[in-house]
Amino acid sequence: MDIERKKKDPTLVCTCNDLYVEDIQEAIDDGEQDYDEIMQYHYTQPRCGDCECHVRYLVTGDNSRCDIKELVCGENKS
Repeated sequence: MDIERKKKDPTLVCTCNDLYVEDIQEAIDDGEQDYDEIMQYHYTQPRCGDCECHVRYLVTGDNSRCDIKELVCGENKS
């Protein structure tokens, strides 16, 4: 994951596949809930896997098991 890229654009979820919040939300709106299925929805596959926590947060709203580097939102809150 490219942390600096995520810091510059907090809507960027997956730096490996250039997937943004709106891309993930589109898959969720179409009924996808699983990380791998969300990736497949966009004809991609997980690479480094570091975005899985961010995707899970977008699906469930639960970030309790996420490291801040996985949910960079413009500033480091560690």
